[in-house]
Amino acid sequence: MIRNANGQIRKYAALIIFVTGLVMAGVNLFGYFRAKKEYEDLIARCSETIDGEVISCDSYTVKKRKRISKHNYNTYTETRYKTTVSYTVDGKGYSMVYDSTSSFPVGAMTQLKYDPNDPSTSFLGSAPPSNYNSRIAMIITSGFISLIGIAAFLKLRNQY
Repeated sequence: MIRNANGQIRKYAALIIFVTGLVMAGVNLFGYFRAKKEYEDLIARCSETIDGEVISCDSYTVKKRKRISKHNYNTYTETRYKTTVSYTVDGKGYSMVYDSTSSFPVGAMTQLKYDPNDPSTSFLGSAPPSNYNSRIAMIITSGFISLIGIAAFLKLRNQY
């Protein structure tokens, strides 16, 4: 890397890495808390319980990879099910599609929770699946990037 006598370019590069890590961490923290709030709001809104009937349950496969060593992966398939459940609130029919690894027999009855102010908003079971925890890995990675940037800056600051 080209640098001047004071090592300024390396210092700026280290600061850019640090700031990039901070921005990434900030964006992912914002996304985490927003998704968590939406999840908690959905659970709070869906206060009524009703029985629904499974009207279809279609299976499909998803290919997944699992790392077993530095350069080797195992590829496997997972069977998933797209289940459609219908339910009636105040004489009006609704349906929801639920994606899971569990199969439901057509015609079976299952419990749903729904929002009494908007019955089309519902989820199957006691709680919907959450996806906000997937952001935690990105927050940690962003933090490490920031630490690398600040460590490089501090090291270069003392050298030049």
